[in-house]
Amino acid sequence: MVVQRTIDRLKQRPHHERRAVALLIASGVVVVLFVGWAYAFFGGIRASAVAEQQVTQTAAASASSQVVTPSTNSTTDSNSYQNAGSQ
Repeated sequence: MVVQRTIDRLKQRPHHERRAVALLIASGVVVVLFVGWAYAFFGGIRASAVAEQQVTQTAAASASSQVVTPSTNSTTDSNSYQNAGSQ
């Protein structure tokens, strides 16, 4: 009812005023759509960055928990390769 009355009153106004109202309404719709798009787009980037950070932290934690021990048979292994190559 209120919207219909407002439209009826707007129809009685001059053409340039109707265009101005239409421009304001269209601009408002564009702003709302842009804000929604930006929220969805940058929200996806933020979620992706958080997931990547968690993967990096998990990989760093697992790498730091692994202990690398030097091989005690490195000279024996290299001698056996040399002997095998000379035969």
